[in-house]
Amino acid sequence: MKFKITAIAKTLRKRSTDTENILWRHLRRKQLAGIKFRRQQPIDDYVVDFVSFEKRIIIEIDGGQHSLETDKDAERQNYLVKNGTPPVKGGDRLGFN
Repeated sequence: MKFKITAIAKTLRKRSTDTENILWRHLRRKQLAGIKFRRQQPIDDYVVDFVSFEKRIIIEIDGGQHSLETDKDAERQNYLVKNGTPPVKGGDRLGFN
């Protein structure tokens, strides 16, 4: 399963939304308060949009696919909360237009 989830994360990095790309420009290379972030990172059986392991921060940008997979999204949300890292969530239209 680990290989499959890693391959999915790699594909997601190549298919980032405009909002994810804009946010990544501000998060990469420790530009935000010196915090290191990774993007489209596998965490167990899930892939999160952005994560800082050292600060235990997860940022999720909810695009159209999240409205189609509400049960799966809720399951991932519950798993992350239960494991001590509740994601900060925002929509794919965060005012970057």
